[in-house]
Amino acid sequence: MRKCDACGKVYSESKDIFCPHCGAVGQKDCNHGASFDSSRWDRGEIYRNDSNTYKQGAEPHAQRTSSAYNTNNKKTEVSGEQFGSDYSDPKTVVRNIVETVTKKAKQSEKDEKKFVKIIGVVVALISLFNVVFSEIDSTDIFSESPFEDSSVEYTSYPVEVIAGEVSVEPFEDWDGTWFFDMYLETLYMYSGDSEASVEVCDKLSGDEYIYIDGVFCTMPDKIMSIDNYDKIIEEDGSYIISDSQSTNAHTIQYWFNAGDIVYCSYLTLNFDDGSTVDLILPFDAFSCDEEGNVTYYTCNMNEEDTVIFEETVPEAVLDEFDCMVEF
Repeated sequence: MRKCDACGKVYSESKDIFCPHCGAVGQKDCNHGASFDSSRWDRGEIYRNDSNTYKQGAEPHAQRTSSAYNTNNKKTEVSGEQFGSDYSDPKTVVRNIVETVTKKAKQSEKDEKKFVKIIGVVVALISLFNVVFSEIDSTDIFSESPFEDSSVEYTSYPVEVIAGEVSVEPFEDWDGTWFFDMYLETLYMYSGDSEASVEVCDKLSGDEYIYIDGVFCTMPDKIMSIDNYDKIIEEDGSYIISDSQSTNAHTIQYWFNAGDIVYCSYLTLNFDDGSTVDLILPFDAFSCDEEGNVTYYTCNMNEEDTVIFEETVPEAVLDEFDCMVEF
């Protein structure tokens, strides 16, 4: 028996080379030949065969003989089936990504080519459209006005019809905007050709259908430069044809707001036979307040090329004229 130097407990030195209590080495000096039982520790026989050589697979701890991890020491190909449907081999993932990117790049290239083709077709259609309509225009298909009869020879009389007395009656529409009726009370004919004046006078006195057309626009101020004045007429002017109630009563469907200065220009009287004559009013513009009260203006330009709208009355008295019509 021997006392363990480490823990102090007693153990059999002939049986145990390590202390069974604490595991410390019991014998520090090798004495295998005497009391050491080599059969307990020498296990080399079980690793040898008849030819005294090492036999692979004969080890006591060799438990697997057909596992995929130790068969012929070869690396096993791992598939997605072994780990479920969510598993993807890295090489496969990379290959799929490359294929997807390539397909998208090719599709993008196809879409770009398709877009270019579409643009080309649109440009070609626009060009064809321009050519066709230039040909149509050259054949005068649209030369006829919806207000004109192609069988009638149109005449513009060299006569000025001057309105001696005119009134404007504004009406408020449902949306708060206004339009107006124009009533011609007295008309004077003046021209170097008295026969033409008489002919116009007869037309105005008869039962012919007469309508007024002209350009109407809204002026922002009572004082402005001539350049701004011309620009407004050119860009904002609206060509309006009246709805005639009678020879002297005409509805002008030009909508404006209360307080706006409505400018009237290039007015013409139009007869059934297509003949026309210029109409001159005793005012150039008018405005109305929210109650419908009308203010009339004349338009004058001073030496500094400034346009000024000044209040006036809607009447004109002529000392000289060829003939006149009263309604």
